[in-house]
Amino acid sequence: MNILKISIVLILFSNSFASASASYKKLTPNCLSCNQIDQLLNNFSKTRDPRKQIDLALAVAKVIHKISLSDKKLEEQQREIYFAIHGAIEVLESDTDAQAIVNLIDLRKKGEKQFDEVFWHFPISDQRIIAIRMDSLKKRGIRPHANIPVTKDLTN
Repeated sequence: MNILKISIVLILFSNSFASASASYKKLTPNCLSCNQIDQLLNNFSKTRDPRKQIDLALAVAKVIHKISLSDKKLEEQQREIYFAIHGAIEVLESDTDAQAIVNLIDLRKKGEKQFDEVFWHFPISDQRIIAIRMDSLKKRGIRPHANIPVTKDLTN
């Protein structure tokens, strides 16, 4: 009987902790950039026209570029970073000039710690792709002083 009670308590605790830590993944009406990226991604997924996909990828990059983290609560910062990373991942193949990745580098400069904490919750394969692209842009001199995030597999 005690083992059952302990199990229930642990399950309830872990569920409440998981939902609290992931609350920044939910859209809210007051996060303009998040809603813009979400709408652009909806349009992106509906079109098969490569030119329109490139245009939408550039539009996502422009939204990422405009994100400001200053004067925002931690959860709001995390939400904007989450949607920026998610958007960049979704349009990666159509982002021919890597503008979304360049803008992620710039966004990371605005809040390295917050960026990394959100970044590490993405699948390790996505982290690696973004880190490799960022490193490539650094080596090509596009963002020569960029600090590239390390990847971490938090699923272990």
